[in-house]
Amino acid sequence: MSIPSHLSEYMSVFMDELDEQIQIMEEQLLKLEAQGGEVTIIQTLFRAAHTLKGSSAAMGFDALKNLTHGMENVFDLIRNRQLVVDSALTSVLFHATDYLKLLRHSLLEGQQDTVDIDPLLVLLEQITQQNSTESKLAYDPAVKAGDEGSSELVVELNRFQRNVAIQAMRNQHEVYSIYCRVRSDAVMKSVRALLVYQALQESSEVIAAFPPVTDIEDESKFLGEIILVVVTKESQQLLEERLSEISQIEVIHIESIHLNNLDQYVNEEDSSRNLSSDAQIGKSDASGTGDQPQVRRSQTVRVDVDRLEQLLNLVGELIIDNTRLHEVTSRMMQKQHREDSDLATLSDIANHFGLIIGDLQEGMMKTRMLPIEHLFNRFPRMVRDMAQATSKEIEFVMEGKETELDRKLIEEISDPLIHILRNAADHGIESPEERVSCSKPRAGKLLLKATHQDNQIMISVTDDGKGIDPIKVKSSAIRKGIITEHEAERMTENELQHLIFRSGLSTAEQVTDLSGRGVGMDIVRAHIEKLNGLIDIHSTVGTGTSITIRLPLTLAIIRALMVELDEHMYAIPLMNVVEIVALQPNEIKIAHGREVCYIRGNVYPFIRLDQKLRVASGTQVRTQARRTTVIIVSFGDKQVCIAVDRTLGNREIVMKSLGKYVGEVPYISGSTITGDGGIALVLDVHALVNEEGSKIMMTTSEQTLGMKNRAAEVTIFQLAEHHFGISVHDVREIIQVPDIESILHPSPFVQGMFSLRGEYLPLYDLHRFLGLQRHEFSSKARIIVMESSRGTVGILIDQVMEVTTLDEETRVEDIQGPRNASSGIVGVYSNKGQLVTRLHLEEMIKETMS
Repeated sequence: MSIPSHLSEYMSVFMDELDEQIQIMEEQLLKLEAQGGEVTIIQTLFRAAHTLKGSSAAMGFDALKNLTHGMENVFDLIRNRQLVVDSALTSVLFHATDYLKLLRHSLLEGQQDTVDIDPLLVLLEQITQQNSTESKLAYDPAVKAGDEGSSELVVELNRFQRNVAIQAMRNQHEVYSIYCRVRSDAVMKSVRALLVYQALQESSEVIAAFPPVTDIEDESKFLGEIILVVVTKESQQLLEERLSEISQIEVIHIESIHLNNLDQYVNEEDSSRNLSSDAQIGKSDASGTGDQPQVRRSQTVRVDVDRLEQLLNLVGELIIDNTRLHEVTSRMMQKQHREDSDLATLSDIANHFGLIIGDLQEGMMKTRMLPIEHLFNRFPRMVRDMAQATSKEIEFVMEGKETELDRKLIEEISDPLIHILRNAADHGIESPEERVSCSKPRAGKLLLKATHQDNQIMISVTDDGKGIDPIKVKSSAIRKGIITEHEAERMTENELQHLIFRSGLSTAEQVTDLSGRGVGMDIVRAHIEKLNGLIDIHSTVGTGTSITIRLPLTLAIIRALMVELDEHMYAIPLMNVVEIVALQPNEIKIAHGREVCYIRGNVYPFIRLDQKLRVASGTQVRTQARRTTVIIVSFGDKQVCIAVDRTLGNREIVMKSLGKYVGEVPYISGSTITGDGGIALVLDVHALVNEEGSKIMMTTSEQTLGMKNRAAEVTIFQLAEHHFGISVHDVREIIQVPDIESILHPSPFVQGMFSLRGEYLPLYDLHRFLGLQRHEFSSKARIIVMESSRGTVGILIDQVMEVTTLDEETRVEDIQGPRNASSGIVGVYSNKGQLVTRLHLEEMIKETMS
């Protein structure tokens, strides 16, 4: 049976609500199983089932309505203290949520009668029929089996009381239905009940009492149970604490009344005169229709994802046009007089336009971001089921659920995380008996954590299980021909553990329904790398394992290094760029029939990008320069050198697919539109590195030398006629000089402030600090952006020269640094016949502030 056409427009809203309520049910059922029938848990479960029952009935989905109605009946029995909560009951209820998911899937497929729920309905009906009012309360041990059940007390608010409740909600007050039962052996039951009534009147307004107060006062009529409806500003917990101080009260049950359930308490005869059947609030979770009062207006709206994607594409177009506008304005400023008032106005408009576009881009990117909680909330139920399937005790902990991630990445990362969690539960965490024998707690701990780090997100799965034994991994890898014995002997323990990402490798002693077939971890790694992410593993035998996934926050807009081949422009994702080096001809060699480059004792595969892409290259430019510009890029533990004609700086780009007409192109992952309206292709670093890359090869002595040299890697730049160097690790990025705004009473060494992606940063002028004469800005002037103890700052320089190494052998002795700057001078070095003063900018900035 297909879905009626007149309901199709409401399907997206209904499916969103169905997803939300199923998620709520699973979360609360986990709490119900762990904590027992705590009042708020049961109320949440009942409300979720009631909501789905009403909305599915309105949509005409009978199977879904009947199933949620059966679940609602069970929750109602638990709520009324007529049913014991145990593992068997929660398993049935979990099974019911699985059927809800099946029904949801059938609805997505356009059908609603393809799932047979009759066996489950029969089971739920048997549970409701077998209930007994003599059953003890799972959440109230004070009630003994055999106590008399409660009499039929029905809360019926008349129209006046209902209006009072609605007005109270409108004024941000709480409305509660409070049920109390006096102990059966208590003397003067009426007095105890009146004490409850008076205690509530001290801080609340009692708008209804059942039975009436006159009946409560009559000891012969009062049976020991009361329900009071109150309006209050106090919390539910505070009311419970206050009433629990009254002796001889054995049951206190407080339920929140709100618009979603108000009509459950309204006398049907009275309310029918004022509400039509399809406008009654209690029939669904809608906030009311027609003239119904709106007490709590929603602060959010649901927008179709395709509309958001379309808006983001339009923002991308604006970013491209903004870049073009700035380039055109810059060229006009160079060709014409700066005093031209119209040109100055155009420049101001372009700058303001850039700020607005930046804010708009940031806002649109946030609409794509979702708390990773949307993904994490799927896993507690899964881990619970895995623990039961493997007869293990697992304490599952989640941290960082508020961390935000691109919604597309949330969808893509789900399957890899499921596989990693399954592995951890199945043959990572030991059985309770094994853990006790190893002096560990019976319950193993499984931690799922998400954090932000720079412009990436880190997701880790950590267990305190047996760990990954490198000896077992090595033995299995050799036996299956994945590596040779000779290769195995040269590998470290961590490298051996990383072999689990090879296809076909498994150390499991037996195959289970969850894992052990040697299929999966290789697919996990490939899937992560496809998302331009990285996966790493750290494990200690007997202690546990931690698998960490590193992902970009978004796939839509990235920062990239722009390079040029002949007249064609290409983009390399900046997160994959290690460094830029100018190689001498003698640093490019042939090894095993292929070109390699030798940089500071490290050997890298050498890729000529023009040959790889089969395009023309500016060989004449390289011949004149007598040096080859190479970009060292990395992916995972592999690195390669890519030769290009020249670099053009880094910028933010909007990723575009190549489209179905072009299809997949080797070594190209997408495209972007440049500032002049041209097209730049985005290199697929993953494909290049996987095909050509290798781990850096060096001897032990070379490793020691390499560590020393790495510490001495510097960026050489020019100030006036002098050359200076700073550690490459101090450089966050290098940008062109934007508009600089002056500030009142600046430090003598602060040139002004500049804007970097919407954030204003101080700009330090080293000319003043070093006592050098500064000329007008040239097109080669740059700003070095770095992190300091004062936050992010910019350093104004005349020109970037190169990235090279300054070691102790090139240090020039007994040369003093500039006067008043000795604390910022590391030393003076000789580099290709040119003296280079190496600076410690952090110390210099501190001195300027002292």
